Amino acid sequence: MRKSKMQWLGILLSGLMVAGLVLPSSAQAAKEEVDLDGTYHAALGVSTATQKWINRNAYFDKNANEFFGTENGNKLMSEDSATGDKVAHDGTFTDVEIKGNGTYTVKLEGANFEGETTICMLHVPTDIPVTDKIKFTDVSAKINGKTVLEFDEAFMEDEEPYLGGGMDVILLNHWREALVKQLSDKGINETGTNGYDFLLGTGNESVEVTFTVSGFNYDKKPDATKAPAKADTQKDQKSNGTSSAMVAVVLIVVAVVAIAGAVVIVFRKRKK
Repeated sequence: MRKSKMQWLGILLSGLMVAGLVLPSSAQAAKEEVDLDGTYHAALGVSTATQKWINRNAYFDKNANEFFGTENGNKLMSEDSATGDKVAHDGTFTDVEIKGNGTYTVKLEGANFEGETTICMLHVPTDIPVTDKIKFTDVSAKINGKTVLEFDEAFMEDEEPYLGGGMDVILLNHWREALVKQLSDKGINETGTNGYDFLLGTGNESVEVTFTVSGFNYDKKPDATKAPAKADTQKDQKSNGTSSAMVAVVLIVVAVVAIAGAVVIVFRKRKK
């Protein structure tokens, strides 16, 4: 009886898109009006649906934080079907600060899905207040290094109460018929009972979503930590080497001319 109850609860919560634990308590509820000069945040939400319902939905919602607790907000979690105890699974999330117009990537690395192969939900929640001023485009998802989903324009969450924390980009959701159809038109069809079999179910898996944001009054600053491209570096080195060689040749020529001049002067003096 306990096992059936927990399975039913897992399905219900995942279907409502509030099954996962959310962000740490440092995440604040979204403001009513978007600040086009402000800084916001984005996270990666994922939920499996093979048997264990491993998930991390990461909504930026104060009420959800209080209800589910925040101590495991940055972990993959599930519940033991027999005891109801919370179970943590390996995986490291990398969320981002949205600082202006630009391209961003949220990640999950080193994940152990422990046999789960079906994803029923993949989304990117933000704390940007719902607005038509901000747009999300060029959305893509990579799973284990392979691009599996691409959208020119993001499919956005439009149902309450899931917008309480902010705008939410949805890439996969078994319960969103319009999205399921859009993916089907692209040749991407559900293969599992409740979703898409994109996972291997093994350890050390990765999931990442890249997206472009526009509509802010300023652009994202370039990443100063990035090293110059290898080709550019080689070009610079070659250029520097060529310049040094030319300088050396000029110096040698000058020296030879100077010595020749000195020899001529000495020769003329001796001749006199």
